[in-house]
Amino acid sequence: MPRRNLGRQARKRRKKALEIEAVAFSLVRAATTVTTTDVAANTNANVNTNEVTTTKSTNNRDVEDNNVTSNNSILPTDRSYVSDDVKTRTKLLERDRIDLIRQLGYLPGNALQVVTRVKDVFSSEDIQRLFSAVVVTSTDDDESATSTSNVQSMMDEPLVVKLYPLALRDESSSTKRRRKRRRDQKEEQQDDIKTTGDDEDTASKSKSIDTSLATASPLMEPFPTIYWVTNPLVKVLISKLELDRLGSQFEQRLVEGGKEEKAMQRAHKSYGNERFQLLSTRDMDYVKQRRWDESAFSENCGVAGIRNSKAVKCLHAHAAHYWSGNSDNIVGRWVEERLKSGSSYVALSY
Repeated sequence: MPRRNLGRQARKRRKKALEIEAVAFSLVRAATTVTTTDVAANTNANVNTNEVTTTKSTNNRDVEDNNVTSNNSILPTDRSYVSDDVKTRTKLLERDRIDLIRQLGYLPGNALQVVTRVKDVFSSEDIQRLFSAVVVTSTDDDESATSTSNVQSMMDEPLVVKLYPLALRDESSSTKRRRKRRRDQKEEQQDDIKTTGDDEDTASKSKSIDTSLATASPLMEPFPTIYWVTNPLVKVLISKLELDRLGSQFEQRLVEGGKEEKAMQRAHKSYGNERFQLLSTRDMDYVKQRRWDESAFSENCGVAGIRNSKAVKCLHAHAAHYWSGNSDNIVGRWVEERLKSGSSYVALSY
């Protein structure tokens, strides 16, 4: 491999490692803040439930300002647009909306429902070990970040959210698309100049074009990942597994064949079928019109858009699929086993 490519890969891995440490740091700060709030609430018997809830929400917002998970989300923030089909299908509870915003920094516009909570996969002892996996070196011997109250508060939080396979986004969020739109509009404007030769009319059309650009309607595009891990603690530890190249090891296990390979083939097929069946009749027609049924929605497009059943593209996607209830996703099961074994380790000092 060329030296230049090796250097680029090393920089990417270093950047990923720094992101993981930053997220781990924010998790510890969040845990400490929540625990402090819980202690204060428990020592004041006269504080009513609404006041405690308000205090927690305020502290959570303070933590979110320093929460790196919001800045490093897979989905950009302009994904908050909600289509009519999602509005009629969403089953999100109000507390789920609040939790997802706290976890992700915003509410994805194509979020349908929380399908799995932390307590459905992990015991309180598991969560305690996961917190312990984020090793903190400090001059203060503060164990509040892994206190029992903090662990229990996490058990009811969302772990996996189900997403609609089409998402709306702001057209201006894509630099490439924005440039193409401006180029097309400039060519259209030049054609108008040649046709009319009327400077005043041309200026009016130019102004109209600029206005339409600023108020462009959101674009609809495929979103092949229909199950997504949302819990920041679990996400950062899975990212550490990826950084340790567990994906390559899992791929090797699949290449060896056997029952695991056949199970993953079933998992990919099930994922693709479920993704297509989630579409409304109107959106199915739109997908066929755009010929996305030959690409992102084809029957050969499996977990998170993977076409090769032996490939491991994203451990987060496999884990989310497994935790949604699909036991055929062997890779997701392997991820869970690694997490529960405590092999995912994030060193952090401050």
